[in-house]
Amino acid sequence: MPNNHDTSYSDILRYISSLQKTNPNTVVDIETQPDSLGRNMFRCMFLSYAASRRAFMHSPQVIIICGNYLNWRTRSFLIVAEGIDVERQQFPLAFGVLDGDNTSSWKWFLTKLATIFEDRPELTIFSPRFDFTLQTLSLQFPLAEKAVCIRQLLLNIQQSYRNPEITGLVQRASYEYSKRRFLACYKEIKKMSPHCEQYLKRLGFERWSMAFSNGYRFDVYSAEVNDLRHLSRQNSIMGLLHYIHWHVSSQFTWRYGKAMEHQGYVSPYIEGLISKRTPTFDSWGFLKVSDYSCEVVNTNGESFLVDLDRKSCSCVALQKMLVPCEHSLVAAQNLGISPLTLVGSVYSTAQWLKTYSEYLQPYLKFRTMR
Repeated sequence: MPNNHDTSYSDILRYISSLQKTNPNTVVDIETQPDSLGRNMFRCMFLSYAASRRAFMHSPQVIIICGNYLNWRTRSFLIVAEGIDVERQQFPLAFGVLDGDNTSSWKWFLTKLATIFEDRPELTIFSPRFDFTLQTLSLQFPLAEKAVCIRQLLLNIQQSYRNPEITGLVQRASYEYSKRRFLACYKEIKKMSPHCEQYLKRLGFERWSMAFSNGYRFDVYSAEVNDLRHLSRQNSIMGLLHYIHWHVSSQFTWRYGKAMEHQGYVSPYIEGLISKRTPTFDSWGFLKVSDYSCEVVNTNGESFLVDLDRKSCSCVALQKMLVPCEHSLVAAQNLGISPLTLVGSVYSTAQWLKTYSEYLQPYLKFRTMR
């Protein structure tokens, strides 16, 4: 691990002490190991800001976990857990610096993560490394939904079977909200490659398909962490700690300003999504059932039942995403109801503001701690 590259273990302790004084309830756990002279040397670290954890309370309940090797002489490994806000932008929840990409490292990090985030059915955790994480996730987060990274799954399928048609079918199946449509794709996969079908079945439909997912995934498919590349470029533990603080602080400040500027009821991303999904109403069939429910028929002759009072559609996309599908938009237009009433409260501008309302405070200079 990064023992003494440009700093000492005592400097790390002084920095952490300063950080916790100015940012109360920030969780830091450092483990050491003795060197040949019996001195404590840095081995691994877990860090989570209180501001990040409070931000998560006002965001979609999705945690994305990913890792990468650091650019140090030793084989140090960085694991980052991130949340997503109403704009589909990631923000850091926790960081771990460990002694390698192995089962024990992931177990240590996930065990620490479980002490600060409550396990519940509404939570979905994405991880690209199910070979290392599934057993620990099942133990530490038994109620939460455990989802695979679809991008990594498709890459594995392509490398294993080298058939773009099979990869395309798996991708289509994973994106389908309707179980009927999912099973139609799955039947084609089985016909083309029984071995691939068995692999997907063993993985568990609920881990890679929207149709069989038990929790809210908010249309998240990838476990890639956008910040990981920049974080892994830091050349020392102190450099990494300084960069993390600057990055999280500037991220929260800038995004809070953007949320303050926005005048709409829902976030710009959701406004754009509704606009993109809004179909040409004249080409759709419509049959009113009640003041809040109806049957709509698309241009392919497919029929969908929509109940705006219950915020449900027979395509299931509305219930899974908490954002109007095109069928519910047709229903809202014909029944004279604002489509914004169908959007889940988690996507509101008010929630966006709450996510970034708490600033990180600067840490004290080391000299004041000596």
